[in-house]
Amino acid sequence: MSPKLRAHGSELHGPPKPRSPITFDLRQEPGALVAHAGICAGGSGVTRPPTATGFELTQAIRKAEQEGEGHLPIVAITASVLETEVARCIEVGMDDYLAKPLEIPKLKAALRKWMPDAPVAAGAAAEDGEEDAQAGAPAGAAAVDPAALVPLTGGDREVLKEILDDFIDPARSIAGEIEAAFAERSAAGVGAAAHKFKSAAQTIGANSLADLCLALESAGKAGNWEEIDALAPRLDGELRQVFDYIAAL
Repeated sequence: MSPKLRAHGSELHGPPKPRSPITFDLRQEPGALVAHAGICAGGSGVTRPPTATGFELTQAIRKAEQEGEGHLPIVAITASVLETEVARCIEVGMDDYLAKPLEIPKLKAALRKWMPDAPVAAGAAAEDGEEDAQAGAPAGAAAVDPAALVPLTGGDREVLKEILDDFIDPARSIAGEIEAAFAERSAAGVGAAAHKFKSAAQTIGANSLADLCLALESAGKAGNWEEIDALAPRLDGELRQVFDYIAAL
């Protein structure tokens, strides 16, 4: 979530180490809390264990506020928009909710709603979320369409680079799965790994790579080795173009 908050120009505060207890003081006026409903988040004048859920955290904060600590706006991030889940968010004291996948325009709107007087940091993404995502694109830009990530990056080039960098290691791993399945002559394995790779490639706008993976997925499911043998050798070249694009950012 941190790249998305930075794209808005907001500052993110979290635990000093993964899964360490979190403490913050409402008197420091943090502004607003954006918390996952079902995983660890922060505390309010009290140190909370790293396994505390967003619901438990909210209840602790609201209890502290009864002792005169003011009111901290809390926005839930939830994978479910079922009425029961939304109702639970409101019931425990959350002020608002956003559904996954989290999009920059909706995050901005929520932060503006609950932090109307907060200044926008220098370098924040453009108001309309269209900060010329194509400007300065490196050579071979056809390998990745940065516009596909504008809903997540708000057009911020630094955030784009961070998201694309995070794609590299998982991409290598899944490509390895396809290569292993190909070597073992497992059509089903090729299809399953290509399915995963297709989704990841589509997410970052690597359309040519995604199309190749879709073709491999279909051939794998059909057990069509003639097609797999023709397509699989192209994978390394397609992936290299995407990596070259990312490296040039």
